[in-house]
Amino acid sequence: MAKIIRLIDGPIAMLPCVSLYFYKRCDNCNEKHCGLHDAMVEVRDATLAVLESKTLADLRD
Repeated sequence: MAKIIRLIDGPIAMLPCVSLYFYKRCDNCNEKHCGLHDAMVEVRDATLAVLESKTLADLRD
């Protein structure tokens, strides 16, 4: 599912600074000291864990 979503919608990450394939640094941001960045990395990883374990066949069941 992750590959399909990326093809249709683009990045899975909610912020461009945490995207694995569509990375873009946020304006005026220090990623090393950004709590939001750190939290969104966890969100991205959790989302990917779910999406990468699902297939189109899983959706039809």
